Amino acid sequence: QDYMLQSRRRELESRIVRATTWEEFIRGLDNRCLVLAPFSGDADAEEAIKQRTSSQSDENQQQNDGKPQLTGAAKSLCVPFEQPAMPEGAR
Repeated sequence: QDYMLQSRRRELESRIVRATTWEEFIRGLDNRCLVLAPFSGDADAEEAIKQRTSSQSDENQQQNDGKPQLTGAAKSLCVPFEQPAMPEGAR
């Protein structure tokens, strides 16, 4: 059982990517990863993420060229204990 747990943890850790730009954020989602990105905690920012990723998903579905692509809308799931710093000028 310990082997299975360790194996799943390694798999999870390999699927977490860090992003500080919108392009990195979308690339991580397109690759079916959990994206660790700075978040202001602002409800308006969370709604903007949902709206932008939803419209990006709609565009991707229309352009379906066989590459992995975002489907649906992203939302923040939790605030990690060790959250990345917010880049200067980011909102």
